Amino acid sequence: CEQCAVNSRNSRHFSGTMERKIGATAHRKDNISEGLFGETAVGNRGKSGNSESIKRCDGASHRFFRVRGSISPFHGMLKIIHRMRKVPSMTISIRFIAIALICLTTAIAQAQTYPSRPVRILSSGGAGGPNDTQTRGLAQYLGERLGQNFTVENRTGAGGVIAGEACVKAAPDGHTLCTFGVNAVSWNPVLTKMPYDPIRDLVGVAHTGFIDSILSVHPSIAANSLTELIAMAKAKPGAISWASFGLNSTGYFYIEWLRKFRDARFLHVPYKTAIQSQQAVVAGETMVNIYAAGLTLPMIKAGKVKAISINSEKRSPDLPDVPTELEAGINLPLGSFFNLMAPAATPRDILVRLNTEILRIMQDPKFSDLYVKRLGFRNANMNVDEYNDFLRRHRAGFEKFAQDLGLEKGQ
Repeated sequence: CEQCAVNSRNSRHFSGTMERKIGATAHRKDNISEGLFGETAVGNRGKSGNSESIKRCDGASHRFFRVRGSISPFHGMLKIIHRMRKVPSMTISIRFIAIALICLTTAIAQAQTYPSRPVRILSSGGAGGPNDTQTRGLAQYLGERLGQNFTVENRTGAGGVIAGEACVKAAPDGHTLCTFGVNAVSWNPVLTKMPYDPIRDLVGVAHTGFIDSILSVHPSIAANSLTELIAMAKAKPGAISWASFGLNSTGYFYIEWLRKFRDARFLHVPYKTAIQSQQAVVAGETMVNIYAAGLTLPMIKAGKVKAISINSEKRSPDLPDVPTELEAGINLPLGSFFNLMAPAATPRDILVRLNTEILRIMQDPKFSDLYVKRLGFRNANMNVDEYNDFLRRHRAGFEKFAQDLGLEKGQ
């Protein structure tokens, strides 16, 4: 038929003249639109704001094509794809390979120019707490390594939802990051209705460390062990107050677990942030709290609080006489950790670059002394894929714990 004849002529013409057509385009810089790659080639707008040239082999020599009419790598890529659609005999496989190469070039260009402006980190933790303290240290080191300012903005409250929602709505370009504790990532989605899902709408950048915690009491409490503290609560239900930083927090889950499985009833007193809950115990407003080991230790040495147990794999060399919770007969999946996340669509190359830099920073002796060991953190050393897999598994484990405890999803 007439159409078949046309297609046949197009096929022969395409196979015999494609290389000549592309090559000729290199000599017609003022009329690039006549070549396969149309009006533009993928480029990257640098910090100066001017379009750059990129290198492409035309089969005979390496030539440079000036980017024209491209406002971003994505804009240029879309123009190229649109132009390829107009070539009637280009096979699907050739189109696929070309598009894959274009996407790869775009991703590399993004990673090489990131960050192109200051980066903000939205912190769900209160100022002075372990998460906030470590995040500010990371911001300083990242800024020095990547050549842009990294600033920390505290967005506390609502169990991390305020910081998380702002992060979800931010542009997925790596210039807005967010940091949370375990409650905002694993616990809240299981127990509360949230405007977003941290695992679906955000992506893990780096695990910034597990953190051991110490169960401590005000010095006026007579108990010197967890067993004695439980006995006191059973003898006088509701008489001993236990601080926490909200309903979905480590302290709250301990209270609920002890109520159900040890018949020990404490008076729950929630505060806005973790550090406020510990300050309440120091001031005598409440009697019990569980808080970061590194920050609780100076309070213990100063006699402001008394250690009852430690949530860790082994006893602390600084507190050799304080037993672990496992030794006291309690084994709960409530270990704390902190992390850095980004909007879900953030390019993988940016995630990998940030993760690589953070892992290097965590191994820096000076940073480790100030922001890891002193705060009681233990490095996790996870890459991007390992960490996001860890987040999914950790939430699944907590879902089972919540079911066993009879905790239901609230409003």
